[in-house]
Amino acid sequence: RPNIVVSGAKAWAEDGWSGLVTGNVRLDLVKPCSRCVMTTVDPEQGINDPDQQPLRMLATYRNRVSGIMFGKNGVHTGEGPLRVGDSVSLT
Repeated sequence: RPNIVVSGAKAWAEDGWSGLVTGNVRLDLVKPCSRCVMTTVDPEQGINDPDQQPLRMLATYRNRVSGIMFGKNGVHTGEGPLRVGDSVSLT
């Protein structure tokens, strides 16, 4: 599951982002994130989706040699809180 979700951007916009800043925290977006099988598990029931969604659908157009990509991995610099609703700026 994602740690940070940015709203208001077009689908897959993060592919072109190099970093985000919110408050005193900068996140350097260092590489695409390959999605694991846990995205196919209902977290409330602990049951696998028999159709393997959403990975099955993502694989039709986001599949790379290193996996099915969705989002980016980030490394933070600086300290400070992150809160739901905080604004972010692209770097």
